Amino acid sequence: MSVTRLTLSVYRPRPGREGELLPHLHEEIAALRARGHITARPAVICRAPDGAYLVVSEWASPTAVDDAHGDESIVEIWRRKDGLAEYLAPADLDGSAAPFASYDVIDEA
Repeated sequence: MSVTRLTLSVYRPRPGREGELLPHLHEEIAALRARGHITARPAVICRAPDGAYLVVSEWASPTAVDDAHGDESIVEIWRRKDGLAEYLAPADLDGSAAPFASYDVIDEA
């Protein structure tokens, strides 16, 4: 059995940028997939009670995260995301301290 690696990414929209973040996440996920960094498995996008987004995606290989950080087109997408969102640790997501934390799934990409 091969082991895959999921990533939990958490973003809080910056004030006044709330409407821009979800479309940007779709663009980012599509680019990561097109460039071979994440798998074809749908990325799940959830919304926490405080408005933060949780994105669950699957890296394509053990080196994919490092490869993505070396991919200038992906890095440019991430630079633009910096202006739209604050990055949070999954442990800082509203409700994450509860056993079996659960969030509303709002989309897949």
